[in-house]
Amino acid sequence: MRRIIWLLTVLTLIVLAACNGLDTPTTSSPASTTSRQTPKITKWLDLNYYGANSPNPAATSLDIYGAENLKGAPVMLFIHGGGWATGDKTTAVKYKPEFFVASGYIFVSINYRLVPEIQFPTNVEDVAKAIAWTSDNISKYGGDPGRIFVSGHSAGAHLATLVTTNENYLQALGKNLSVTKGCIPLDSAAFDINSVMEEARSRGVRNELYEGAFTSNPKIWTEASPITWVSRGRGVPPFLLVYVADRQDSAVNSRNMAEKLRAAGIRAEVFSAANKTHASLNRQLGLEKDPPTEAVVNFLSTVGGNPATAAHYVPVPPEEIISPDRAARAREQAKTFFKRWDTNQDGKLSRGEVPEANRANFADADDDLDGFVTEDELARFLGQ
Repeated sequence: MRRIIWLLTVLTLIVLAACNGLDTPTTSSPASTTSRQTPKITKWLDLNYYGANSPNPAATSLDIYGAENLKGAPVMLFIHGGGWATGDKTTAVKYKPEFFVASGYIFVSINYRLVPEIQFPTNVEDVAKAIAWTSDNISKYGGDPGRIFVSGHSAGAHLATLVTTNENYLQALGKNLSVTKGCIPLDSAAFDINSVMEEARSRGVRNELYEGAFTSNPKIWTEASPITWVSRGRGVPPFLLVYVADRQDSAVNSRNMAEKLRAAGIRAEVFSAANKTHASLNRQLGLEKDPPTEAVVNFLSTVGGNPATAAHYVPVPPEEIISPDRAARAREQAKTFFKRWDTNQDGKLSRGEVPEANRANFADADDDLDGFVTEDELARFLGQ
């Protein structure tokens, strides 16, 4: 019954979105809770950054959010998370487009191909292509190609960090690391994949999430670890590493990465986000008086971002529109995980049944806070 109600709600929202033109490239003026209105946002959606030979056009596309009066604006390029296996450029952005456009930025949100369709390093190669395309084309949309900043959440934070520390991916496209002027990874525990995998093995457990993304080959772990590539003189940009305060693996990884960057003479700041979860850190970025948002604003203002109007913007939560295809994929993924994890076959997952690598998201998936996650709850979480 809960699933039926949820699906009816989704269908209703989709119909409303169609009636209001929310799903087509257009200009929109989000409501504001103050007298100061957000600038009209112009959207260019589903632009193919890969080229005519893209093996998956939807997965190699990006969205651009701007405003009519923005010319030569700094650019924030965002990479969604999802364990390298799920997620998309639309549902991950939350308040960010409105916030950054109101702050005088062009905001770019990208897709990339996901495992198991592909394996590493195809995903980071896609990210590099998106950055190169943005560098070559963003001036047509009001952006300054000389001021591109990169951010990402979770798996997207890992990819953002890797593409801005290992110059090989951009060099293959005729670019170098100087094309990006700053990197802001949000709550990644994947800066040193070797240490993550070795820690799991020392406790006699498998990290299925990381093995799915990076196989069980230590050579690939090393290649995929951003910390491997940090050294002087490579053009690595300044970093702000944001992590959830009580998420130990992310905290340790972020601090270690910052130390490695500083040792190489690269500016690196860290911000510990209190009273946040892995999901809420990303979901609430862009809200007024949100401490991580303020940290991002302060960092960008010192590295050429100059977001002058951010303090005056109070965003209103956008309607969450989940496409039928995405909802169906999320239900299939939830069904697959349940078959693997529901060891006592009681139709719900306890925290202990969920692999340790995935437990950071348990509280966010437990909608009714009863200490268990049902298949419906997991499907909703995966569909966000």
